[in-house]
Amino acid sequence: MHALGGDGGLEDLIAEARALAGPTCAWSLASLADWAEAVELARQGASAAALKRAREATSEFEARGERYTAARLMADMLPFLEGGHAAAAASETAERLDAMRAHASAVEARRYADGAPG
Repeated sequence: MHALGGDGGLEDLIAEARALAGPTCAWSLASLADWAEAVELARQGASAAALKRAREATSEFEARGERYTAARLMADMLPFLEGGHAAAAASETAERLDAMRAHASAVEARRYADGAPG
């Protein structure tokens, strides 16, 4: 939530999540930290790098059977991506959500298919 809200102290939270992830065998903490870094990259205008990082992070969720969580994380990131990157990710994410019958989330993702919320 801190990543989406642009709250200060995100770097400290990411570091704390990574520090806890290893000893507690909480893979999701490390993946969420990676995703939060992706959101931060997108906020800085580095959409291509952000999208690459987000896909790496969400692939961990998918690999462990958390397909909806992976797709929702991508959907939550869409507002921070620029034009073409947002459109491509929105279409892909909406298709995944529709395939899971998460139609309301797919509609939300599709709002960014033209590069801007509608």
